[in-house]
Amino acid sequence: MYKKVLKFLFILIDVITVSLWLIYIINQHNNIIAANEFDLTNNYAQLGFPKYQENNVDYFKQLQVIQKTSDQLKIPFLKRTYYLGSGINYEHYNYNKHIQNVLFEVSDLDNTALKNNFNVDFHNGNTYSTIRTSTTSHHLKKYSNINFTVKQISFTEPPKSREGIFFIQTQDISLIQKYIRKLRLNYNHAFKTSYKLKDFQPTPIYSVSDDLSLESDNIKTMAETMVIFQIVFFIIYIFSFIYDIGIYKLLGFNSFRILKEIMLPELLIGSLLPLTGGIIYELLERETSIIWDSVSLLLLIALLELVFTYGLVTLLQYIPTNRLIIKQSYARKLFEVSFISKGLLLIFLLSTALPLANTEFQILKNLSHPQTSTYSKYVNFYPNMQGYNEELSPMRLTKIEQKYLYPKLENDGSLFIDTSQIITSNPYYQRSVDINTNYLRFNPLYNLSNEKITINQNEHRSIILLPQKNMKYRSRISNYFVDKLKLRPHFVIIKNNQYIFDTQGRKKNNYAYINVFTRKNVSKDVILDIFTGDADDTIKIPKKGRSPKQIYRHYLSILEKYNLRDNLPQIIRSDQSRKADLANIFSEVYVDIFVIIISFVMFIMILAIMMSLYFSVYGRTFTIKQTLGMSTFRSMLNYWLLWLLQIILVIVVLSVFIQKITDPPVYLLFITAIFIDFIVSLLTIHLFSRKAVGRFLNE
Repeated sequence: MYKKVLKFLFILIDVITVSLWLIYIINQHNNIIAANEFDLTNNYAQLGFPKYQENNVDYFKQLQVIQKTSDQLKIPFLKRTYYLGSGINYEHYNYNKHIQNVLFEVSDLDNTALKNNFNVDFHNGNTYSTIRTSTTSHHLKKYSNINFTVKQISFTEPPKSREGIFFIQTQDISLIQKYIRKLRLNYNHAFKTSYKLKDFQPTPIYSVSDDLSLESDNIKTMAETMVIFQIVFFIIYIFSFIYDIGIYKLLGFNSFRILKEIMLPELLIGSLLPLTGGIIYELLERETSIIWDSVSLLLLIALLELVFTYGLVTLLQYIPTNRLIIKQSYARKLFEVSFISKGLLLIFLLSTALPLANTEFQILKNLSHPQTSTYSKYVNFYPNMQGYNEELSPMRLTKIEQKYLYPKLENDGSLFIDTSQIITSNPYYQRSVDINTNYLRFNPLYNLSNEKITINQNEHRSIILLPQKNMKYRSRISNYFVDKLKLRPHFVIIKNNQYIFDTQGRKKNNYAYINVFTRKNVSKDVILDIFTGDADDTIKIPKKGRSPKQIYRHYLSILEKYNLRDNLPQIIRSDQSRKADLANIFSEVYVDIFVIIISFVMFIMILAIMMSLYFSVYGRTFTIKQTLGMSTFRSMLNYWLLWLLQIILVIVVLSVFIQKITDPPVYLLFITAIFIDFIVSLLTIHLFSRKAVGRFLNE
């Protein structure tokens, strides 16, 4: 019976291992095709412009400038617009939506080099898309998790977004330089400007691999884990048939014939089942180009399995036959090493479930630190998305937000509070808090005369509120401002130990000084840490009796004008930031839910298989102890010792080689894994112990 179970497990493990590698090959194939469709570096050169257009009129004027330049030099152009986010529906924002849309708007579809990317002959007047809509003339096959649309550029229809990157269809350096010179002349003439050539240099953009969010590599991690586990299982499997090997050796069988008797049918079944399913899927999806890759993978895995097990059986040939036949236990020590090493396999496997661990950590964090009501009358933007931004210039977006959106928010009474510096490892005198003048009305601070501090919005000087106890740091702080920021601060001495509220509404007084920003003293060189992407953002907008949707609608025009709607897609109540943060974190789990479920199933399966192998190795000893009246715990004392040694090994590996076990998500994942392992051990002991006793008593 035990050997039948082993053979079944052999097939099951082989099916899972081969299936995971097949899924990985298909995912990689799709990712490569999607990346090639997106990548324009082989046939196109990027254009740059002095400024981003703030309205459709100027956008179309810029478009006409590009068209005029292309007509003059007979060089086609296109615009690539790439969106990454969860949509811009602020009224019904869905954290679980993960959208990747690429739009190619082409000047001349008949002659576009995009046909090399998609292997499609494009024609003017048609729309090609992976999304089936009423306006789609031709359907493109979708690869990976990205949607593509290719159409002719329009000079009348409002653009999907004024953001995006323009490319010209040439890589000839002389033509590119000539195009840019001509583009500058046409642009300055159309807009009545005097920009120089350097203003038309393209901004660096993300590489294709960094820009696209392709299918996860977690499947590969699981496949690699299963290979390691399969090696361990094969060793135990061969040693479990050591008596049979001795008999076959006595009968004169060679190593290959022994393998044929004990594992070849199982190997063929375990390999052919997933291969057949994979080939059927590839035929249905018309992906015949990777069928040979799948077959090659199967042959490689099967060959490696045969070589490995053939080597083991050949080594056993050197053991005297009489020692094989008397069932001398070579498997016991091997099992002990394998069981202790099981923890290392679980580390790789559980690493794919880190999004779940992050969610678990946030839930516990929220339970231990309840949401405060400090900012119950305020709202803030959340989350902060990449949206249509492809350029490697995060400061550009921050500067736009600070220059155009922040003044409007501040004028409406919004608070700015940044306490991030007080938790850094910087010298104490540099641990500051940044606030605006509105914050002083929300949470008044007092000078040494016990008077409320008021700062005029038109104050040009840098204002520093310095607690009396920190007067000794005054010169250091002043020198820091002069040397680093080229500013000479004005100090206002305040009473000691006055609390300020951080972004989460918690009281803090461990600051060295408070830096107050006014409308006039925020220079272009000073970048405020605004719109951080945290649920507890540094900007708090007053509700004034309005709902978050009404407030977002109030700012919608300025968001659209400066292309910020895709980056700041919704507004949440500040006193519900924890709830919003959890919803966003759960969305990460939702993306990887398939991988997480597979990881969990494999985790349970490995635990159960190792327990089954334990009883195959120690079943006789366990039965004897049970018949002598020992308790189940005492009968399995060696198991629990192995279990503890496994945990110690995992702690050492995590602490020394991977990452600190004290990192909260890793710590929670580790504790959860131990708990599951313990529960599964108890259940499988209860299940297998009775069968083990019955089996060995009947022998």
